[in-house]
Amino acid sequence: MDIQHISQRAKNIIVEPQKEWLAIEQETSTSNELLQNYALPFFGLSALATVVGNLMSQSTMVQSLLHGGISLVVDTLTILLAIFFMTEVSEKFQDKADKNTVSRFLIYGFTPSYLVSILVNLSFHFGLLGLLGFYSIYLLWQGFPVMLKTPKQHQSSFFILTIATLFGIEFALKAILVALLQSYL
Repeated sequence: MDIQHISQRAKNIIVEPQKEWLAIEQETSTSNELLQNYALPFFGLSALATVVGNLMSQSTMVQSLLHGGISLVVDTLTILLAIFFMTEVSEKFQDKADKNTVSRFLIYGFTPSYLVSILVNLSFHFGLLGLLGFYSIYLLWQGFPVMLKTPKQHQSSFFILTIATLFGIEFALKAILVALLQSYL
């Protein structure tokens, strides 16, 4: 894991998205490399922030660790399921994106959400900052024509389906995991 690469990529994708998407398009990183070297460090920090935030709000250590675990599992499963879904559905929209391209698109496109989730999970006082995570939608829209070769007439519907699916996956996973934990606690 190269912290300097992670911070440089995060800065570039947020500050200069069009330029950075062109650089990302030329890369050959695999889905597994991106998960291990970019996404999982963010997910881990978000989970750690969840634990610390819960401890600061008077939760027990067990509750805090469970919430941190849920955060890590939900973030990881959301991105994995979204990559699978987008790769499978892309053919329906006459897109020729492979799993690695879809991975680069989604993982890098959600960088602002990763950063915001770390702050928001640390304290409910930062809750309003969660709105900054919506910048990810803008980044994904900017990267869509560069990374995915979807014909123009299908771009809007494929993009809307992608965003709706991502939110749906995350919401469903959180609901299922919270319900399971509540039934055992």
